[in-house]
Amino acid sequence: MIKLHRSYCPHGLPLLDTPTQTPIECGINKGCPGGFICHMSAEHNVSVCCEDPTDFCLQARDPGPCDNYVTRYGYHPLTDTCVEYDYGGCDGTLNNFRSLERCTEICCKEYKRKRARRLA
Repeated sequence: MIKLHRSYCPHGLPLLDTPTQTPIECGINKGCPGGFICHMSAEHNVSVCCEDPTDFCLQARDPGPCDNYVTRYGYHPLTDTCVEYDYGGCDGTLNNFRSLERCTEICCKEYKRKRARRLA
C-alpha cells in the first residue's frame, strides 16, 4: 500500500488518514498540519498534504543501520549544495535522494532563486 502513495508527493509520502490509510486532501478551505504543505498531485489530480521540504532538507544525512550501501545525495545547508554520501539501504531520513539533480531541485535555495527569475 505504501508504494502506491509515493507518487502523490515530490519526495517522501503524503500524510495518511490513520484508519483508512488514504492520503489526506487539502485545499483553499482545508490546510495541512505543521511540517506539511499542500501539494497538487498532477498524476492523481488531487491536492494532498506532503512533507515540507524545509523540514526534511534540513534533516541529517543518515546512512541508516543497514549495510547494503548505495550512493545517494543529501542537502548540505551550510553550502546550499547537495553532496554525495553512502546510504545503507534502509531507514535513515528523507534527506536522501537518488540523484543530484532531484536533491538540488527540491532543496537548494540558489536553484529555486534562479528558476524563479527564469519564470518571471
